[in-house]
Amino acid sequence: MVTVSDYSKGNTLERLVGGCAASMFSFVYFFGPMWIIFCLVSLFAAPRSHVTHFAWVPMLISICVPPMAAPWILRLWPFQCIVKYFRYKEVMEIDDDSLRKIMGERPIIFTALPHGVISYGGICSAIVRASSPFLTELPTAAATVILRFPFMRNVLGIFGLVDASKKPLTKRLRSGKSVVLYLGGIAELFLSSPVTEAVYLKKRAGFIKLALQTGADVVPIYLFGNTSVL
Repeated sequence: MVTVSDYSKGNTLERLVGGCAASMFSFVYFFGPMWIIFCLVSLFAAPRSHVTHFAWVPMLISICVPPMAAPWILRLWPFQCIVKYFRYKEVMEIDDDSLRKIMGERPIIFTALPHGVISYGGICSAIVRASSPFLTELPTAAATVILRFPFMRNVLGIFGLVDASKKPLTKRLRSGKSVVLYLGGIAELFLSSPVTEAVYLKKRAGFIKLALQTGADVVPIYLFGNTSVL
């Protein structure tokens, strides 16, 4: 049975707050690398400067603090408004409770695409499940570089991340645990377009082999509009 969940209803204030909350992810994504470059340049150019010391404080904190899942943050009102800002809707052939029941019997690889520059579709999906154990039971596989990248790893870590490398994914699935996997990965990011839906899939058959090796089911997720938002 197909169910449609509409989270798009909201007033002007809610959409304004949701847009500001969503911009936090864009801010970290684009200005995080710039901050790192500034820290490195200032370290060599003026190592004793107070500006250099100030710049390195958040950098060191990010490096020392591991990424941690924090669904409670997504339950805060500003983040709950994000789904209203994007006028988010879901169409599902099975409800979350039934999915969790299946996940208790065998692992599932939820294959999400397209990736987009920032997966706001995936973010919205996590937000509507912020009060459900579903979110903590179903982390997203991320590239190793994301798990090590200062700032980005801490901000995106609130959704719950695991390493997308073959070995840790195989271990997780064989232990009976499920995962969300963006098939196109970073390569698909560069296909993002506000006018064309494009996916990087022809050379991504590894997930099928992984599913066969671990006995996992494959459930596709398509995120319409993910390539047109930043």
